[in-house]
Amino acid sequence: MIFVKLLSLLVILLSSFGQFSGGGQQAIPVTGTVETYSNSTLRTILPLDVFSLSVVNRNARQVVGVYISDLFAYPVLQQPNGKPAYVSSENNIVTQFSVTKKFGSTGLIAHNYLAGALFSEINQNQEIVIIYGDGSQVNYTVTEVRKYQALSPTSPYSSFINLDDPDRTISYKELFYETYALEGKLILQTCIAKGNSDSWGRLFIIAEIPDVDPS
Repeated sequence: MIFVKLLSLLVILLSSFGQFSGGGQQAIPVTGTVETYSNSTLRTILPLDVFSLSVVNRNARQVVGVYISDLFAYPVLQQPNGKPAYVSSENNIVTQFSVTKKFGSTGLIAHNYLAGALFSEINQNQEIVIIYGDGSQVNYTVTEVRKYQALSPTSPYSSFINLDDPDRTISYKELFYETYALEGKLILQTCIAKGNSDSWGRLFIIAEIPDVDPS
């Protein structure tokens, strides 16, 4: 496990689509329930170069797209100013979780019945391409796929059980630091549906920039 220095960020997610407020705690977005959404099922995967040209906006510091060959090509929507809990309700759109920038990581979130539905098809060692507004690209390799049961499924303050270590229960704050606070990493998150609950658990895809062989 990689440990990072805890920063003095004061962030609390009051509800799935509520407001953040200072409180010295970090919450985990609930990406399984929304009141209204666009239920388009159209799935078209453009070639990487064509997709990149379709999302560029000349902003070299802004993530504008996420691409996995033969799986998806999703534009990335930035959260509006003052709305750090916003998650897009449009299909084929991923939202950048703005708070993670303060930890040096890139967090992308989507509902599990919209763009996040394909997150469960991502496998370890798979390549993920992040596209920036100036057209530059950064390649990541998936290093971990983590699944957690949420003991309070619809609460951003839920405690969690790691399905790979079921004897251990952690708080939402611990989960935040074990995922989103990993500097330099790319983290994709959606909810896990089970039974009658579309927010039964949380799925995290963690990827990192591979080391370059100097030879």
